[in-house]
Amino acid sequence: MGFNADAVAAFEEFAALLELTGANAFRVNAHAKIARTIEAEASDLTPIATADDAKKRLTAIDGIGASSADKLIELAATGRIE
Repeated sequence: MGFNADAVAAFEEFAALLELTGANAFRVNAHAKIARTIEAEASDLTPIATADDAKKRLTAIDGIGASSADKLIELAATGRIE
């Protein structure tokens, strides 16, 4: 799987787990929206997520906020999200 596919899978899993645990619907929907946003990206996000200004560049993508950008940067750097 490529980076984008891994990121989509991770954010879909977060959304599902949040929903199962009764989390706020806003958080569930936000994670699902980020998964859709990443899935819709035509290009690989790896170069953006590993750039020196990664957070700035990721948050410039409509639908990706600061905390989601941090998760994507972590995924790019370590291959997982804590």
